[in-house]
Amino acid sequence: MAAAERLAGAPTVDEAELALASLTGEVHGTARAAAMSLAVNEAQLFGDRIATLDADDAGAWTQATFLDAGFERDGFASADVRHSGLAVGLDRDFGGSLVGGAIDSGRGRGTLDALGGRYDSDRLGASLYGRTPFSAGYLAGSVGFARHEVETRRAVLLDGELSNIDGRHQDHVWSARIEAGRAYRAFTPFVAGGLVRHRQGAMHESGGAGLGLTAGADTASIHFAEIGTRFALVRDRLTLRGVAGARWTGGDTRPAYLAGFTGAPDVEAEIHGQRVRGRGVRGMIGADYRSGRHTVWNLGLAGERGTGDSDNVSVSGGVRVSF
Repeated sequence: MAAAERLAGAPTVDEAELALASLTGEVHGTARAAAMSLAVNEAQLFGDRIATLDADDAGAWTQATFLDAGFERDGFASADVRHSGLAVGLDRDFGGSLVGGAIDSGRGRGTLDALGGRYDSDRLGASLYGRTPFSAGYLAGSVGFARHEVETRRAVLLDGELSNIDGRHQDHVWSARIEAGRAYRAFTPFVAGGLVRHRQGAMHESGGAGLGLTAGADTASIHFAEIGTRFALVRDRLTLRGVAGARWTGGDTRPAYLAGFTGAPDVEAEIHGQRVRGRGVRGMIGADYRSGRHTVWNLGLAGERGTGDSDNVSVSGGVRVSF
């Protein structure tokens, strides 16, 4: 294959190593790890809102969120990921229990170091959620589905020149989380667990003199458990809130898939990227302000530190109108 000859003809050892590294296609693996991590993060933040809801405040709401995350893993290009989204929802009181649904849309972008490439992702999702009180505390949960339209761009180094490779695939993400907790004055200890299932769609990259990747659909799943506590301090119309928690994640935390080259589809390799955090600690501070009998505004700042050098910070704000 002509492209292989151009790879083999790299004039220096450093250029040869860079040329080989450019073949990995790790941007796809990193986009997958980011989508799975985003699903966990959103389930946690969604859980924070559900757990503090009162059936008397049932109604309509909207929430905007911005997330800035960083991923590090030895032997792979580090990645900076940003995602913004908007959700709207509606819930009702059923005998003291709150049940509702929401739809959301968002856009994400990931940038990898060196020749790792970048990706853009358009997201559309829907979720169902609920909370019910009982004598010892409460039980809350949510299930969600999201579709990601992912576009990637990377480059391979051939004879000292960069050759661009473009790709596109549609991914599906299912998630679920359940939580139980009990209030002790201002504090509410809780335990939670959940799972995320990611289906990466089939893809066929173009460009790169036959060194693009081609792969069928592939599925990866993770499960997680969390323990933590919430804090709430009410002062007239203002409620100050906080969350501290620790999370453990298992399953396909280093998701990989099998792919061939477009110019030689029978030559297959396992493609990797960044990983989903195996362990992490997180915190959140926020405030709710009741501007009227039926209107509550909220603002929150959250952050998580995971294994390795991975971390994320998110800001959210919204309003709820009860009726």
